[in-house]
Amino acid sequence: ANAGKDYEGLTVLEAREKFVKYLEKNKLIEKVEEVDQALSICYRCDTPVEPLPSLQWFVAVDKKITIDGNKYFQNKSLKEVSLEVVKNKEINIIPDRFEKTYFHWMENLHDWCISRQLWFGHRVPVWYRTKSQIQNSKSQINSKFKIQNSKFREEIYVGTESPEDENWTQDSDTLDTWFSSGLWTFSTLLDQDHEKYETFEEWVANSPDLKKFHPTSIMETGYDILFFWVARMILMTTYTMGEIPFENVYLHGMVRDKQGRKMSKSLGNGIDPIEMIEKYGTDALRLSMIVGSSPGNDLKLYEEKIEGYRNFVNKLWNVSRYILMSVDERLNPNSNPPCPPYQGGTVPVPKTLADKWILEHLENLKYVVNNALENYQFSSAFDGEDGIRDFMWDKFADWYLEVSKAQGKNDEVLIYVLENLLKLCHPFIPFVTEQIWQEMGKESLLMVERWPKDNGYMELTQINVDFDFLQGIITEIRRVKNENGISLKEKVDVIINSEIRKDLTQADFKVIEENKNIIESLAGTKSLELKIGAKKPEGWVHFDYRATVYVNIGDLIDTEKEKEKTKKEIESLKKYIAQIRNKLGNDNFVANAPREVVEKERNKFMESEEKLRKLEEKLKSLL
Repeated sequence: ANAGKDYEGLTVLEAREKFVKYLEKNKLIEKVEEVDQALSICYRCDTPVEPLPSLQWFVAVDKKITIDGNKYFQNKSLKEVSLEVVKNKEINIIPDRFEKTYFHWMENLHDWCISRQLWFGHRVPVWYRTKSQIQNSKSQINSKFKIQNSKFREEIYVGTESPEDENWTQDSDTLDTWFSSGLWTFSTLLDQDHEKYETFEEWVANSPDLKKFHPTSIMETGYDILFFWVARMILMTTYTMGEIPFENVYLHGMVRDKQGRKMSKSLGNGIDPIEMIEKYGTDALRLSMIVGSSPGNDLKLYEEKIEGYRNFVNKLWNVSRYILMSVDERLNPNSNPPCPPYQGGTVPVPKTLADKWILEHLENLKYVVNNALENYQFSSAFDGEDGIRDFMWDKFADWYLEVSKAQGKNDEVLIYVLENLLKLCHPFIPFVTEQIWQEMGKESLLMVERWPKDNGYMELTQINVDFDFLQGIITEIRRVKNENGISLKEKVDVIINSEIRKDLTQADFKVIEENKNIIESLAGTKSLELKIGAKKPEGWVHFDYRATVYVNIGDLIDTEKEKEKTKKEIESLKKYIAQIRNKLGNDNFVANAPREVVEKERNKFMESEEKLRKLEEKLKSLL
């Protein structure tokens, strides 16, 4: 009806077309042309939004304010204070590159519209009555909240309770969601029994949780609501409480699917967490959400990733069960009668090179994890270089446990390392680690145990160099077997040239001599000899890992045939690599082919180069 009789009852589109005809009829249009424009679309129904002017409530963000007892608001605006606390580093944003985003939003901030035309929410605490209603009222309200609005000929009352006299009507609008949630940091900590306090100041002074926990040390949320929520909490709390809401803001990214797309109902690419928990376990899902996630960056989540971390959880479980089943009865909580397990605390006495090696790496693991957590690098603590995964799976399970089987267990070292490993893993996988802890016969919960302290990063000693020498020789013997199609279980003869060289001393060969049983067990050797000036026997292969090592595979394969076969493979692979190199060197192909096709060719090239390197190493060892 407000559009007038010529347009009343028409849709917006119909009204537009009719109005254009009116303009054309009255020669008020110079020309008609197509113009691209940004169209506002409703996020619910995807239809164009038609702007309509309407009366709303706003917060004046540029108005200078002075509040007694509030150190921030001394003739300063909401905008100025919100910028100041971040610029002065009272509040740190992690990662700090988002400070630029925050400053951009706040420096260009306009008055904040806080009223919404929604059915649900906190209702705007405003009441109205017209001039005629005021005259008919039995009493006149006298309040500092009363506002005379001569323009609209009505009286306005602002307050949390309705006026006591008659003829008042409350505003039908609700407050903006972010206005309500902006109060979160302090409103949740106030004494619930608020009715006994006469003033807000009294309520604040008598709320013990508020005194203890406010400001919050760290606020964690998504980077997409840095302005909508984080900025509003800063604005509301500094104004209301006279203090910052939190000291640090950690911003996580969005969770996306395997292709990097946003998870949505329309795409059907979301993951049901309950289904994943039932299939792979809660800890596996938790790990998949942590690993690969860094501050401010998006995270890809898919079922195969969750399955992969289920394998890690299973590995930790199996390692723990093996240790608890194999340690001495004095340390085994499942012995009959039960005996108290070894109680960490002091570092156990190492008996072998492997004991010293694993304890040395455990001390550095404590440092790596603590340093990463203190800097909010949660993924790095678990999956980074020398992190939890590398220590547990590679160093502890694949090497130390296998060496201890060959050389003899040190039960106290096993229990000590397991206890510390469970503590360090607990924030990442709390359920399985707690269960293992209880199976160790512990009386208290793991989650309340003292966290492992570190002594700073320790430079690795000769212990690590010596153990690395053993690892390298074992790994290379295994490689030789694998490349020549020989089962790892097959026993081979090995000779090491024990000639003293620039980087090799008599002490190095003593390490080999003292740990021959480890090489025999883990590499599968029949015999291991150290010979000064040893030469390669016929039919043997060789490799260099600090020392020159000869491996007898002549009894298991035809080395001459293997040489010819390897040469042909190298020749064929070089031709294939040349073809790919030419294709990638073609500017037309790189410029016009789909990006994924070009990327696929590059991956083929790198994989083929690596395969060629390994074949050439194999041929060299056969010569």
